[in-house]
Amino acid sequence: MPKKPKTDLESVLLLINEAKTLMPQDALPLLAECAHCGHSYAAVRAVDAIGKLDLPESIPMLIELYEYFNAKASDYDNKCDVRIKIVEYLGGYGSAIKVLTRAIKTVHIVRLGPGPDDMATGLRAVAAVQLAKTDPDCLHELAFLLFDEKPNVPTAHPAYAKADVRIAAAQAMSVLGDAGALPLLAVKLKFPEREVPEVLAECLEAFIFMKPHYVMDIVMPYLQGHDNYIASIAAIALAQNYRETVLDLLIEIAENAVGEFKQALAVAISQTRCARAKNFLMTMCDDPSKFARLGAVIGLKSYLDDDVRAKLKAMQHNDPDQAVRMECVL
Repeated sequence: MPKKPKTDLESVLLLINEAKTLMPQDALPLLAECAHCGHSYAAVRAVDAIGKLDLPESIPMLIELYEYFNAKASDYDNKCDVRIKIVEYLGGYGSAIKVLTRAIKTVHIVRLGPGPDDMATGLRAVAAVQLAKTDPDCLHELAFLLFDEKPNVPTAHPAYAKADVRIAAAQAMSVLGDAGALPLLAVKLKFPEREVPEVLAECLEAFIFMKPHYVMDIVMPYLQGHDNYIASIAAIALAQNYRETVLDLLIEIAENAVGEFKQALAVAISQTRCARAKNFLMTMCDDPSKFARLGAVIGLKSYLDDDVRAKLKAMQHNDPDQAVRMECVL
């Protein structure tokens, strides 16, 4: 059977692989040439290879490539994939602040199927986190993203429009570590309106991570609320950041919880990393709820002393639920 002739794309991909075998200084111009080949997939691969060279000259080259693809987005980067990959490598470099600041404001409308769509939400999300690593004065930029809920284009799921950008804004605030973000996160959490659970969960994690003195005023309504997903995130974040000081609270909530929320609370309790937590989880292994026992087993695996090993071995043979028995296997 005759060998399939190589396409331009295949040739470029071969060049990219060959460049990886060269010395970094020799590979850089070749990879830059490959990024200009006109194939977005190959451009992403070339940019990734440039970023991994870890040369001082790589950052100016990546900035130059960003400007090129940003100017010709409709022709060469319609889905923003190339610019996203470039931005992933620009965090921490002061020379990239202007590019990152523009990236978090980029809107790129493309007509897909029956209607238009904004293809730049992923770009804004990545740029937000990278800007937080680069510019200590970027909080005002992140604030706009955190509260930017209106979709730029019609969508079948308006509540989730740009949710990934708002999630990234909360993550970026945590990375930034600016105490000025606390009131912004607190307002978002206190007045969630129609915000989606995934965004609220990320805001809770960022808020708890920064340890404000009024943390419980904001977090308790979520711990005691009806959304078990958000409550679980809040419990785990509290345990990871406050350890044994929140153990009594988590135990109290766990004793009255049901279903999968009880399982999540058991895992959260294990994150407090103390002997009292281990002892409580040992008692949960005999709980009538399979979710409680499953969570207890998952949590106890982070302790694994002789007592825990013996308990899990016994449960592996005796627990009435198959999922629990399988989880007991070490």
